[in-house]
Amino acid sequence: MDLNAKQAALRAGYSPKTATVQISIQIRGDIDLSKVEPYQGKIVLGPEIFEELRGLRQN
Repeated sequence: MDLNAKQAALRAGYSPKTATVQISIQIRGDIDLSKVEPYQGKIVLGPEIFEELRGLRQN
Protein backbone atom coordinates (compact mmCIF):
# COMPACT_ATOMS: atom_id res chain seq x y z
CA MET A 1 0.00 0.00 0.00
CA ASP A 2 1.54 3.32 -1.02
CA LEU A 3 1.61 6.41 1.18
CA ASN A 4 -1.44 8.05 -0.45
CA ALA A 5 -3.51 4.88 -0.04
CA LYS A 6 -2.48 4.60 3.62
CA GLN A 7 -3.43 8.18 4.33
CA ALA A 8 -6.81 7.72 2.60
CA ALA A 9 -7.44 4.54 4.62
CA LEU A 10 -6.60 6.34 7.88
CA ARG A 11 -8.99 9.19 7.01
CA ALA A 12 -11.71 6.60 6.27
CA GLY A 13 -11.36 5.11 9.75
CA TYR A 14 -8.79 2.36 9.27
CA SER A 15 -7.12 1.47 12.53
CA PRO A 16 -3.76 -0.31 12.46
CA LYS A 17 -4.55 -1.72 15.91
CA THR A 18 -7.45 -3.77 14.58
CA ALA A 19 -6.07 -4.73 11.17
CA THR A 20 -3.88 -7.64 10.25
CA VAL A 21 -0.62 -6.42 8.77
CA GLN A 22 1.95 -8.43 6.88
CA ILE A 23 5.28 -6.66 6.88
CA SER A 24 7.83 -7.23 4.16
CA ILE A 25 11.42 -6.12 4.06
CA GLN A 26 12.93 -5.85 0.61
CA ILE A 27 16.54 -6.28 -0.45
CA ARG A 28 17.64 -4.52 -3.61
CA GLY A 29 20.74 -4.87 -5.65
CA ASP A 30 22.78 -7.53 -7.38
CA ILE A 31 22.62 -10.25 -4.73
CA ASP A 32 23.19 -13.98 -5.13
CA LEU A 33 20.11 -15.25 -3.28
CA SER A 34 21.54 -18.77 -3.11
CA LYS A 35 23.99 -17.38 -0.52
CA VAL A 36 21.34 -15.61 1.56
CA GLU A 37 20.20 -17.38 4.71
CA PRO A 38 16.73 -16.37 5.97
CA TYR A 39 16.76 -14.52 9.29
CA GLN A 40 14.90 -16.59 11.88
CA GLY A 41 14.78 -14.06 14.72
CA LYS A 42 12.11 -11.58 15.70
CA ILE A 43 11.99 -8.33 13.72
CA VAL A 44 10.75 -5.37 15.76
CA LEU A 45 9.81 -2.26 13.81
CA GLY A 46 8.82 1.11 15.22
CA PRO A 47 5.76 3.13 14.23
CA GLU A 48 5.38 4.49 10.72
CA ILE A 49 6.28 8.14 10.47
CA PHE A 50 4.60 10.20 7.75
CA GLU A 51 6.44 13.37 6.86
CA GLU A 52 7.15 15.40 3.76
CA LEU A 53 10.53 14.81 2.15
CA ARG A 54 12.51 17.96 1.64
CA GLY A 55 15.27 18.68 -0.85
CA LEU A 56 14.02 16.40 -3.61
CA ARG A 57 13.78 17.70 -7.15
CA GLN A 58 10.38 17.60 -8.82
CA ASN A 59 10.47 16.14 -12.36
